[in-house]
Amino acid sequence: MDRRTLPPLLLLLLAVILYLLPGHILARWRLGLYSLYVQAAESLHPEPEAPSLLPSGTDTAIQDLLDNLQQKDAEIARLRRQLRELKLTQKHLPTLRLQTASVLELGSQTHSDTVTIDQGWRDKVRDLDAVVKGQALVGTVARTGAKAAIVTLVSSPASLVSARIGTTREQCSVIGNGHGRARAVFYHISVKARKGDTVLTSGLLGSTPAGLLVGRLLEDPREGTEPNTTEAQIQLHADLTVLEDLLLVRQQKNPELVPRQPGQNLR
Repeated sequence: MDRRTLPPLLLLLLAVILYLLPGHILARWRLGLYSLYVQAAESLHPEPEAPSLLPSGTDTAIQDLLDNLQQKDAEIARLRRQLRELKLTQKHLPTLRLQTASVLELGSQTHSDTVTIDQGWRDKVRDLDAVVKGQALVGTVARTGAKAAIVTLVSSPASLVSARIGTTREQCSVIGNGHGRARAVFYHISVKARKGDTVLTSGLLGSTPAGLLVGRLLEDPREGTEPNTTEAQIQLHADLTVLEDLLLVRQQKNPELVPRQPGQNLR
């Protein structure tokens, strides 16, 4: 047989075999051959990677901007709360001069004896100025620097505030016990004040204005630790564990103005 006639015979034989094969086997062969063709084509001509739409480092910059935006939103919300509190306090204490301050540093304990605020003598802060949150007394300024001041909290054992009872108007002193507590000390035996009575500042000691809310008596007055005294524990009105934005208060220059006493009708 001539070699030139061999390839046509082989092609004819292959065509007969493919014709006689079942359709499903032929389909599998076709799929297999197509898969091999696709793999070979991809290896020779790999698909180019999609170009990045953002330059390198943009994701980090976007996240930084979002974090900065969240910080600004939190600062705006804090300033709005401070403004609402300032307006409310001014409404109840219209004759007092108010000045905003923020806490820079707390003490190491849960109920610290002192806090540091961001206002000093350059901001006209003076020693013994009263510090409030809302209408409640937080403490008094103990020492001032140029741009900051240290405030002794009303719960500190070093704190002494002149006060009175809102119902009986009896005079007393509020002395801190430490750990967020304080007591009212009366310097006479016969006391008419009772459990639940409101304790207000009297304005007789230092520059603390009269009428600031201190707290309520937790018990009926009993014999004190010092001779001829009577005392009772006080539930302080100000939450000394959450101190962020505070107000400094003092009397206006006009001495004839008498501050309103917001807790006078409290029982």
